[in-house]
Amino acid sequence: MILFDSVSNTVKRAILIWLSILIFHNPITFLSGLGMVLVSVGVLLYNQARHHSSAAEHTPTASHSHTTIATTAELQSDSTDNSEKG
Repeated sequence: MILFDSVSNTVKRAILIWLSILIFHNPITFLSGLGMVLVSVGVLLYNQARHHSSAAEHTPTASHSHTTIATTAELQSDSTDNSEKG
């Protein structure tokens, strides 16, 4: 959660800088423009990594799907055994 707060603070500062440029017509230097680009790219990468991380947590792993297949095979085997007995 601390990282999210840090990213939020960085975005807030970038927005304030853009507003000061638009409202007060502050000049944009090369370094300030480069900084704004870096902030934007960093926030986009952070959001993409967070989305990828949360998607990976909700995706079943190979071991889960293998267990499900084994359980299904066992159930089919049990039903076949029961039909042969009856």
